Amino acid sequence: MIWFVWFFGFCAVLGASQLARAMGRGDRAVIAILLAGFVVSVGYLFIGRAGLPDQPYQARIAELEQVSPEKRTRAEVLAQFENLILEQPDNPRPHFVIGEMMAGEGRDEDAIRAFQSALRRDDKFVPAMIGMADAITRLGGGVIGPQAKRIYKQAVAVDPKQIHAGFMVGVAEWQDGDDEAAQLAWDGLWLRLEGNEVAQTSLAERVAAVTGRSISFEKETDEILPETPTSPETEEP
Repeated sequence: MIWFVWFFGFCAVLGASQLARAMGRGDRAVIAILLAGFVVSVGYLFIGRAGLPDQPYQARIAELEQVSPEKRTRAEVLAQFENLILEQPDNPRPHFVIGEMMAGEGRDEDAIRAFQSALRRDDKFVPAMIGMADAITRLGGGVIGPQAKRIYKQAVAVDPKQIHAGFMVGVAEWQDGDDEAAQLAWDGLWLRLEGNEVAQTSLAERVAAVTGRSISFEKETDEILPETPTSPETEEP
């Protein structure tokens, strides 16, 4: 299973390296955060959360892993997941994985279409929401526009402890020049992560990387979570 994460992470680094070099310090930090979110999304998919179904899918993945990674080409891996789509047409996960592969190759527009396909099968599939918002943000040069911001908020509504999506909501406010709203978003996420010191430390490091300064987090906040969406954002970027 681990080789999948390394494979996608390696592709992501290659796909974003030229873009990152062309940007300023703040934008490079956002791109770096997007790469971190990319790896987390893959981990979310394969490590999963308690109670997630789709055991037949996991069994199929186990079968694929019997073939050593070095003997597989990128086309073969893609074909394997395309076959899974035919076998399980209602499963969003193969579409998500294909989207991550496209994103890792720098093909963000194709990746968005794959994430949209995943969301049409499960409109609350958080990894696809994050993948789609990240791809839209990369296409915007690291600037989180209104559409990506809405999708990040949708992900937070479904999973309030989703650190990458919650953090990016704050980044969107910070980029818009609303430091107070950004602080409110990050404070709310900090509180929702209470008891998870590793996640809270990660949040603090991300905030410092993007803003260039350390901030303190409030122990109480009036932040209101967005309502759980009834349908995903699936319009073209």
